Amino acid sequence: MHPVDEYAQLKQQITRLQARADALRDGFLQPHARLRGDQAEVTVRMQLRKLFLKDRLPVEILHNPAYWQERISAVVTLQLFENGADDLKLTEPFGSLPSPRLATPHTGAAARGSS
Repeated sequence: MHPVDEYAQLKQQITRLQARADALRDGFLQPHARLRGDQAEVTVRMQLRKLFLKDRLPVEILHNPAYWQERISAVVTLQLFENGADDLKLTEPFGSLPSPRLATPHTGAAARGSS
């Protein structure tokens, strides 16, 4: 199996498993839920945490580039072929492809302040 196809299968399995885990977790939060099984037990506790509300900062700080940092990160995007269509397969040898370029993110405050 091609690594791209295996990756696509794994991503689909992870999505299904995460949805199932979320549904089970929601069930554990219901009153009178059974929290003990044959092999494991779930503990539910309430936890207080503090959230920092960036949107309440003064505009002078939000738009000041001194408070922003740019980072570059690789993004892997998966596109599934419909009906097993193979017209999008790579037909050129790898040696003739240009080296990958990393996209530069928008500049800090200017991009954030425009939305």
